[in-house]
Formats: sequence, C-alpha cells, structure tokens
Amino acid sequence: AWWLHADNHAIRTDEESHMTVARAYYDTMFIQTHENMMEKLVAITNIPLGYPAHPPLLHVLGALLMAVCGYGVDVMASLNTLSFLLLLLGMLLIVRRFMPPWDALYTVFVISFTPAIFAFSRYFMTDYLSMVIVVWAVYALMRCEWFMNTPWVFVFALLNGLGILSRTTTFLYFLLPSMIIAAAGLWRAVRRVPGEGVLNRRLGVWAFNCILTIVVTVGVFSPWYF
Repeated sequence: AWWLHADNHAIRTDEESHMTVARAYYDTMFIQTHENMMEKLVAITNIPLGYPAHPPLLHVLGALLMAVCGYGVDVMASLNTLSFLLLLLGMLLIVRRFMPPWDALYTVFVISFTPAIFAFSRYFMTDYLSMVIVVWAVYALMRCEWFMNTPWVFVFALLNGLGILSRTTTFLYFLLPSMIIAAAGLWRAVRRVPGEGVLNRRLGVWAFNCILTIVVTVGVFSPWYF
C-alpha cells in the first residue's frame, strides 16, 4: 500500500510505448463505433504494434481493466499490481506442496518484499505479466501428474499459449521442466504393469495430453502470430 502511494516514476521508453498501444486497444474496443463485430475485429487487428513490437496480451488486459475501472495511467499500471497478488498466490500454492502452512506463508512473505518483485509491480511492462504466467504454468505442471491428468494439462497448455501472447520467450522458462516431466510420464506410461492387457491405456492418455498441449497452445497464440 505504501509503494502504491509513494511511487511516481516517470513514464517513458518501453512503458510509454505499451501504454500507448493499450490506449489504442481501449479506443478501438470501447470508444469507436463499428457496424458489427467483424468490423471491430478487423479494426483491432489493424492496431499498430508499437516499437518495439510485443504480443498483445498486456495491452488487451490493460484496455479491459480501463473499461471496468475508468481510463487512466494508474489504472493501466494497476494491472501489474493485480498480477503481483496473483504471483504471491501462485507461489504460495507451489511452496505449500513442499512446506508446512506457516513456513510456506513466511516464504511468500519474504518473496513479496523482494525489491524487484514489488517495485516492478507498478510498471506497465510485459515482463511482470510473463513472470506471473510462468509461476502458474509451473504450478499446473506440478499438478498434471506426469502429463496424465488431462484437466491440468489443459490448464498448462492454456497458460503456455497466454504466456507466448504476453512475451514471446515466456515458454523458455519452463520448457526444460515440461520436457523432463513429459519424458518421465512417457517412461511411466510404457512400463508394463502385471495383469495389464495388450492395450496400454496410460500411453494413450499420455499421447493425447501431449497432442492437447500442442493444439491448445498453438490455438491460443496463433491468431496474433499468424
């Protein structure tokens, strides 16, 4: 709360560019009038990318937040403040799987006072949103049971696609863990179980979930990239 009150940094360079693009999305989505939804979608796709070019998730979320809370620089910046809270919740869920409740809460308390964590929550930048998505994607990986739990695999794939829509390199932060978990899941799936029939249902579930991950991920980010 103190930081929200005390921070009055100058808006410039990349942050200024992001806010300009978010304002363009806000104007196109909620201010300008269009004859039908298709015309509005075409207008949205024609919004300039900004410089340097970035995927649109931060800008779209900023526009949606302004539609709810009113237009303003502080409203746009508050998107990453909300992301800060989601980050802490995601971290709590992750460390709670390894620690007792109070130890997990203390760990998240320490994380929340890391200067780079709370300070950058006031900057309207893609880095912070990308970081939050990475945390929740890792949590989904931990819950997917070696790529055998289809609902959590779907959540992971959805977050993977959104991460790429937030920052092109987001998936790189959990690429290695996801490959290790998928490989371990394959090994567990192909192991013969005493009394198991000819058909290996576990291998089928693993293969389906891997395909689901690719299809959902590409389906989420492809409309913007392609």
